[in-house]
Amino acid sequence: MTLPPVYWGLLVAHDSEPDEASLSPAEKKHLESLHFAKRRAEWMLGRYAAKRLLAACLAELKFVSLNHITIANDPQGAPFVTLDDIRQPGCLSISHRSGMAFCAFAQDIQVGADIELVEPKSPVFVEDFFTSMEQQQLQQTPLTSRDLVTCAVWSAKEAVLKTYKKGLRLDTRAIDISLEWEAVAGWRRFKFASPLPGSENCVGWWQEHVLHGDKWVLTLCTSRTASLVQVSLS
Repeated sequence: MTLPPVYWGLLVAHDSEPDEASLSPAEKKHLESLHFAKRRAEWMLGRYAAKRLLAACLAELKFVSLNHITIANDPQGAPFVTLDDIRQPGCLSISHRSGMAFCAFAQDIQVGADIELVEPKSPVFVEDFFTSMEQQQLQQTPLTSRDLVTCAVWSAKEAVLKTYKKGLRLDTRAIDISLEWEAVAGWRRFKFASPLPGSENCVGWWQEHVLHGDKWVLTLCTSRTASLVQVSLS
């Protein structure tokens, strides 16, 4: 059986300089509502990365000018794609943080993508947002890996919630993440328990990524088993 492809890509701000020329009129209007330079830069980087991904994996967008593509958000905050005001099929997920943009796209299944900078989290954060099983998992983790595991668990929760277009409206403790450590083609699996309908069919992946001396976590969640296909965005 052929698995449905999930295309994903990572873009670093240092490797690209997206500008307003890549934005549609609707996106330029939204950009005007963002008043902080950091927020504006990361939002533009995320849009630019997603459009590069779409142009690479969809034949109908390969030769389309990026400013004809609009990435908007539905009432739940999930991104969707329009071409000259016509909504396109497929599921898109975008995440950006501190000069990094990570995005994923699939035609026939739901997908959620998240990127997190690996950094210390306070005990209060863990107590407020992690289940007792996840807290136990952290206690059993060596101190040298505890920040990585904490951020990977948190990122995995975000990816699951994005897959089901829940954002952070669902209590994060309703999702119980268990990380696996055996890597295949750079990705490790994570398992999770959740009350979300259909989540028993979901599949989760995570990986650590080191760039410019910083460590990052990338997570993907899909509504069923898929084939992960990396796309170069730089």
